[in-house]
Amino acid sequence: MLQRIGLGAVFIVALLAFSLAGLWFAMTPPRLPVPAQAVAVIKDVTLVNPGLDRAQHVDIAISGGVIRAIGPTTAGSKPGDIRCPGCTALPGLMDMHAHLPPRALVGNPELFSLLFLANGVTTIREMGSADGGAYAIRDAIATGRFPGPRVISCGRVLDGDPPTRPNNVLIRTPAEGRAEVRKAVAHRARCIKLYNMVRREVVLAVADEAAKAGVPIVAHTPHSVSLLDAPYLADIQHLTGVPETSDVKKLGRDDYINADFAHLTDARIAAVTAAALRQHTIHTPALINEESRRTLGDPVRYPPDPQIAVLPDFWSVAWRQIWAPPNVGPDHAIYEGFLRRDRDAVQTFLSSGVAVYAGTDTLMPFVAPGSSLKSEVKDFAGLGLTPEQALSHATTLPGRFWKDRTYGRIAVGLPADIVLYRRDPTASLDALETLQTVIADGRVYPRATLDAWVERYRRHFHGKLYGRVMAVVTQILKSQYKP
Repeated sequence: MLQRIGLGAVFIVALLAFSLAGLWFAMTPPRLPVPAQAVAVIKDVTLVNPGLDRAQHVDIAISGGVIRAIGPTTAGSKPGDIRCPGCTALPGLMDMHAHLPPRALVGNPELFSLLFLANGVTTIREMGSADGGAYAIRDAIATGRFPGPRVISCGRVLDGDPPTRPNNVLIRTPAEGRAEVRKAVAHRARCIKLYNMVRREVVLAVADEAAKAGVPIVAHTPHSVSLLDAPYLADIQHLTGVPETSDVKKLGRDDYINADFAHLTDARIAAVTAAALRQHTIHTPALINEESRRTLGDPVRYPPDPQIAVLPDFWSVAWRQIWAPPNVGPDHAIYEGFLRRDRDAVQTFLSSGVAVYAGTDTLMPFVAPGSSLKSEVKDFAGLGLTPEQALSHATTLPGRFWKDRTYGRIAVGLPADIVLYRRDPTASLDALETLQTVIADGRVYPRATLDAWVERYRRHFHGKLYGRVMAVVTQILKSQYKP
């Protein structure tokens, strides 16, 4: 009898495992054929490195994922060459504040990666992996398992006790902080991400360990340190630490109090600007992230980016469940004041020579992967930059962030990350919509192919089975993201 019960239990477990495997397979998006790294010549284009140089009628030879030669165009071509007469070649765009979905959201890492490429983004700085999965995604893209941008990961987000979000990694002591830096470096993280609640002595230990390893620190300015005296923080996110806190208890674990930003003084902006210039501090504001949160409170007045419609429906549901609208009722005026002073600070940074990078903060409410970076660049142009200057903040300038390697530029010996446009985006940013070909790590993706893949994925992720299952998964994961 017991033997029969045991065999029955084994059968039930095996049947359940088989069913779950089948469900996972059904929910996994179609595999896309990643092209091999091309051996080709891009023929007769205008090459523009925004803010640096420009050359007309050039050929660009690529192989093995690297730019091998650049020179005056020559007559004739051979099979495999890329012809785009009259096109402008720009370095692939770089999103310097991006997040990738956790692997439990089946297929979403592949979807986000595809959308980055389809919008001309060939490199992302992955700013904190919720589940540690960014390393595996990075390696999968690099080895051609699915199409996507180069992923340069900062590893897990390091936070203090209590953590700002449950999925952040706790570092309570200097020893724990040093250990987490070493762990991240062992996973080939190229930066270290600090968050709000890390104590000062732990921040300093992390900074010392990161400096020994040669990896920069990117941060939500921890509440325990002053932005005016923190040269060890290489890149500040969202202008955290810029407004002075009026009420420490009210601030709690948040980045800042919106009303404090709304009342940000010119004197404080000047002090932060001077400190950034003195300490060589970079700021990555992700203006589009704050703009997009307006949609939570008033989707009619502030409709979402059209490319949000490609994402599975559960994203919009989850965003509304996790984040409260910041712009409803009396909070509306405060939030608009916050947005104005946020831009005033960034405009001062830009006009004063502070290094500012374009980033978006994908995974945040209604921030569309890829297309939101184009909106961020347009925001920079709206603060007084020319189109070419604005584009430099998403290409040539952030391409110098890592001291041991250069990205964001079309030059011999650098990665073959190139985007071809029918019209010149440095003359008008509207020309970003004339993308013809994306070359990422030497892999060539024609626009028509990318568009077809996006549509194929849109249909998959809006299927009934996917929607029903992920609605359940979203409820389970929600607690890991809600502060």
